[in-house]
Amino acid sequence: MKKILATGICVFMSSGVVCADEMSVEITSYVRAGLRTRSAELCGKVTNMDQPWVIARVKVDANDKNPGFYNTLVGSEAKFCISVVSNGGDAVVSLASLEGKALTSKQEVKLVINGKE
Repeated sequence: MKKILATGICVFMSSGVVCADEMSVEITSYVRAGLRTRSAELCGKVTNMDQPWVIARVKVDANDKNPGFYNTLVGSEAKFCISVVSNGGDAVVSLASLEGKALTSKQEVKLVINGKE
């Protein structure tokens, strides 16, 4: 009976069930470089980071015909900023290990352009 219970606990723990302390990523700011430019600075943070380095993968204008792809390293401070070019719209953010393994599910974010959502 103890073996069955121990096996059940191991299977439950390794089944990918979302835990409260699972790593997640969010965009904290999006600031355009000027009024008539598509350039912007996109910043974000990682919560519950359990590795010294991870890769933040950002897909800007994710639902457009020609999306932009950006990757940046996130260090132990768990914050990142990158320069992007966007026509407005949305972004999809996810985390990956240095080996390329996905660490979080993709999180879609609506960027604020000119004070409008």
